[in-house]
Amino acid sequence: MPDKSELFFLGAIALCLFIQGVFLWFGKGAWMIAGYNTLPRRERERIDKRKLCRTAAVFLFYLATIVLVDLFTSPCGYVIGLGLPIGARSCCSSIAIRATG
Repeated sequence: MPDKSELFFLGAIALCLFIQGVFLWFGKGAWMIAGYNTLPRRERERIDKRKLCRTAAVFLFYLATIVLVDLFTSPCGYVIGLGLPIGARSCCSSIAIRATG
């Protein structure tokens, strides 16, 4: 079991990831997604903002879950090391960009 400082630190990280995920789930945080906020207006209109935000939110929820699971089950960080690439691959492959026009 981790000590109190590690528990607080990883718990705070998981909470921040979860809050950002909720923010994106409701479509209010597209400006936080790297690359989307720097696109020209014409390019941004071609991207389905709702699907992009929902996909990013699911990925953040996944990361928060992995941090919490790692906090309570693994003393050496094996869950994060194995789970992160799997989640990144599955979430990133489901991003849907639709053309409008």
